[in-house]
Amino acid sequence: MRSLFFLFLGSLGLGSSLGAQQIQWKYDPSLHSVAEHFQTIAEEDYADALQTLGLTGSFPGEIILVGGREKLGETVQRKLPSWYAAYTLPGRRLICISTEAAADASVFRTTLRHELMHLAMANWGEATFARVPRWLHEGMAQTFAGEVWLQDRSGSLVWRALFDQLPGLHEYQDGFGAEPLHAADGYALAFAFVSRLQREYPPNFLARLYAVMGEGLSLDAALLHLTDLSLVTHEKNMREELQSLHAILQALLGHFVTLLFLLSLITVPWIILRRRRRRATLEEKWESEEEPLEGQSSLESL
Repeated sequence: MRSLFFLFLGSLGLGSSLGAQQIQWKYDPSLHSVAEHFQTIAEEDYADALQTLGLTGSFPGEIILVGGREKLGETVQRKLPSWYAAYTLPGRRLICISTEAAADASVFRTTLRHELMHLAMANWGEATFARVPRWLHEGMAQTFAGEVWLQDRSGSLVWRALFDQLPGLHEYQDGFGAEPLHAADGYALAFAFVSRLQREYPPNFLARLYAVMGEGLSLDAALLHLTDLSLVTHEKNMREELQSLHAILQALLGHFVTLLFLLSLITVPWIILRRRRRRATLEEKWESEEEPLEGQSSLESL
């Protein structure tokens, strides 16, 4: 069901595109209010994404808004997995977003930031863009957007890392596939990898990484050049971090809070009912004690 945010229709007398400093919008007139609301936000987020990658200058792009998911695939001429809410064509500097799939303002904003990072990465050129593993693209986009894709379908990375049940990042070198559970693992791992790089190294590290890769180096060679550690070592360190006592305690804390909540849902009504029954029993006892014994007058009758 579409949010009321997107059911508010703009004036049909307005044009079907909005001019912007770097981004042009195209949409059905009924989606004008959405485009108008997010135009300035998109410019700011796009500038933020470009700055994250160390890019300066003018890098125009285009955003097309469509209604349903079926229109999304038709517009980009791709057969897309069912969970896609948007898609970026880097060669065309084009983002297409389904307002039905991204069905409220917060989801739309997160989706927009995710795709704007893909658009920003496309500005390194086709050769560099193609050299970057697909999982790193998604890790960058997710950390920029602040949300893991398909996180509701992914199990705990901590517990699975503890029992060595996680797939390798190399399995997502060229894509995530159409199987949602396998894709969810890839998205979560990519997010964990990039998040760790951002914690361990200076704020401009990702910009330096892409700059080095723009000179023709692979990701492994670029990491080795900047950190003296290979891609394999970085992935190994990420997995060890997921298996650490700190990560386990954090995971346990999350489960503990959930367990307490569920326990309260079960026990609180039972405690309330038990107290009511006990009070009712006591009230009956008090009433029986206050009644005079058969054949005995009360004080008031004397």
